[in-house]
Amino acid sequence: MRRTAALLLTPIVAVVMFAGASSAAAEVTFNTRQTVEEFRTNSCNGQFIVLSGWLHAVNYLNKDGSSDLYVNEHVIGVAEDGTQYVLNGQRKIHNAIQPPSGVFDVRTVLVSKGSAPNEHVVLKFPFPEGEIEIETECHG
Repeated sequence: MRRTAALLLTPIVAVVMFAGASSAAAEVTFNTRQTVEEFRTNSCNGQFIVLSGWLHAVNYLNKDGSSDLYVNEHVIGVAEDGTQYVLNGQRKIHNAIQPPSGVFDVRTVLVSKGSAPNEHVVLKFPFPEGEIEIETECHG
C-alpha cells in the first residue's frame, strides 16, 4: 500500500545540505552525534508518536568538490494510545558543485511493539529540479 508521508528535515541536514564545498582531497568535514526529539504520524494508522533518541551525521568532502552527508538515526517513542515504536532511519545527501545539483535519499523503518502496522518509507528528491518520489509500505 502506498501513502504519502511527511518527513522532517533536521536542522543538521538542512545546514549541511546547503553549505558550499570547495575542491579538496576527500575528508570528513563534519561529524556529530546528538540527541533528538521528533514528532511524527504513522501514516499507516494515523497514530501521532513522540520519539527521542540519537542522530549521527558525517559529511565528506570529495576530491571533485562534491560532498556526501550521511545521517543515521535511532529513536524510540510512544503513541497516544500507549503503543511503543522504534524508528531507524538513514539519510544520504549528495551535493555536486558543477553543475549545482544533488540527490536527497531517505529510508526509514518505523516498527511498532504491538499490533499496530509497521511503516517503511523511501523518499528520493533530486535537486534543484526533480520530482519527489515517496513510497510508503505498511506491514502488519
